[in-house]
Amino acid sequence: MHPGFAPALVARSNDGFLPILVVASILFAIISLVSQKKRRARQHDQARQLAVTHNLVHDIRMPVAPDERFKLLPRGSRTNVLRAGDRPETLYGFLLEYRSGKTTIARIVAVGNIGDSVAHLSFRRSNLLSSLDPNDIEIGDVAFDDRWSIKCVDTGFVQWLLASTNLRHWLGQFDDNVSAPEFEAHGRHVVVSVPGHDLARIPEVLGWARTFGELIQPRPLPPPTPMSETPRY
Repeated sequence: MHPGFAPALVARSNDGFLPILVVASILFAIISLVSQKKRRARQHDQARQLAVTHNLVHDIRMPVAPDERFKLLPRGSRTNVLRAGDRPETLYGFLLEYRSGKTTIARIVAVGNIGDSVAHLSFRRSNLLSSLDPNDIEIGDVAFDDRWSIKCVDTGFVQWLLASTNLRHWLGQFDDNVSAPEFEAHGRHVVVSVPGHDLARIPEVLGWARTFGELIQPRPLPPPTPMSETPRY
């Protein structure tokens, strides 16, 4: 074969391969789109069923984000909203999907409104990096400190909160694994988040957000004890 024929053959081979590549890419995009639509339809039906069985309100509208900023609530797609039946405007959960680099992260999130504003604080799963963080707060309970990475702009507030055994014991019931919830509070809102896209977890995450919001509320001081009048002689 004449040496000059070789480049021509390679060019013709590439010209024949490009249409196949384009068609394959289009087919893959169509299959992905159809699969995504089917998945969303299944999730929609599941959310409606959960609303019936757990006395929730299924809402197709995207919820309005709290004014405060939360690390557990990054920007992303919020779908399959389920609102608490007794307080639909102030306690709701949904599926959150967002991009982290080239990866899509899915989490089940609940947002609750609380009465009084609180300092920004979070209870997240402890790991090697958090254990080396000088801003990580420890309360002197070794098991609790090993389990939770605690952050708060007001150290005294979180120390005061955890001086009560109610919150500490309640947080202590959660296993230390990747599927366990993480908690954050800021201003008048709380956020609870668990990894994954299992909509069946929304009711329990809503319950955790409700309890967490109640336990971190500043407790009112007891009324002063009336002073008896000093007897007059």
